[in-house]
Amino acid sequence: MSPRVYFFLRPQGAPEAAGYQHCLVALAEGLEELGIPFGANRDYWKEDGRVLFRRDEALRPEDCEVLMTSDEYTGSGGEMPASLLDGRRRTVYVDSSDGWRTRAEAPEYRRFDLVLRTHYNRRYRYPGNVKPWAFGLTRRIIGACGGAGGSVPGFAGREPRVLVNFRVGHPVRQAAELLLAPALAERFAIDRSVDEPPASGPDRGLWEATGRRHYPSFYARLVSSRACAAFGGYFAPGLFGSTEALPERALYAAFWRLGRRTRTVMQFDSWRFWESLAAGCLTLHVDLAAYGCALPVEPRPGEEYLGFDFDRRDCAAPLRESSDEELGRIAAAGRSWALEHYSPRAQAARLLQLLDAEAFGLRHLR
Repeated sequence: MSPRVYFFLRPQGAPEAAGYQHCLVALAEGLEELGIPFGANRDYWKEDGRVLFRRDEALRPEDCEVLMTSDEYTGSGGEMPASLLDGRRRTVYVDSSDGWRTRAEAPEYRRFDLVLRTHYNRRYRYPGNVKPWAFGLTRRIIGACGGAGGSVPGFAGREPRVLVNFRVGHPVRQAAELLLAPALAERFAIDRSVDEPPASGPDRGLWEATGRRHYPSFYARLVSSRACAAFGGYFAPGLFGSTEALPERALYAAFWRLGRRTRTVMQFDSWRFWESLAAGCLTLHVDLAAYGCALPVEPRPGEEYLGFDFDRRDCAAPLRESSDEELGRIAAAGRSWALEHYSPRAQAARLLQLLDAEAFGLRHLR
């Protein structure tokens, strides 16, 4: 028998505080594709004229084998339902919160069977139930970036530009600007333009629901550009094994004030990273493994994205030393890799495997 899944969701707010539950949307879309029934405590996520999550009294939490919630629910004041922690069902908490510290280390979250943590870094010791996770892709992003089955322009057929149009400054973005801007300017026209939100219609609704993250004009530029800077995050000490350790916190505050770079990057995941990959751009980020950044399935620098080590003497070498043909190969491989491993279906199948697929009679997912 297939497991039934129940989601505890926060209500959608205004665009500036929408509470966009991206990771849960991706998982629900994947469960739907796999034929796994699911319900929710409220209707949520309207797209293409239909609602993805529906409240249905015929499918209650006590009827389900898996219960799920996220940091958006608990962070908005949602009360932790007793059924989530009564030990009778598999329980999953998705922690995609920003910042270098995570509530996943708090004792109450050790009662969940799984805590799926985006921004997971190997330099820290997490409780045993905490596993690496990623933002990944949703149908919305895939569709806006050329579609899963559609073709996007090859590297040579795109405008020779790189998008470097961040709205928020991060230390990692500042370091990339300082160290890589000259090499980028030698290779590409640097596009720093910022897009206007859609004025009306379904795209406006998605812009509001995603907390001002849905920009059709940005996606169009992605698909027609050769490269996109997807840097993001903060440098952390990574010395004491826990973000809750007092010496670690003191060092972090000192490093922040002094602008020090370290070998540990937190809050590295972003929608831009996945949008760039899905659009077939050459995606630029730090060398994730070199900075301790962990994903469930990891991309390889120089294979699926272009990764940079800021401590290398010539950190721009991956860009300077690669031909257009090599960069085009990386861009195309990155798109294929992201669609294979981080489509909604792939993410949902990964979740069920972590929960033990055999226990649910889902051996075909192995």
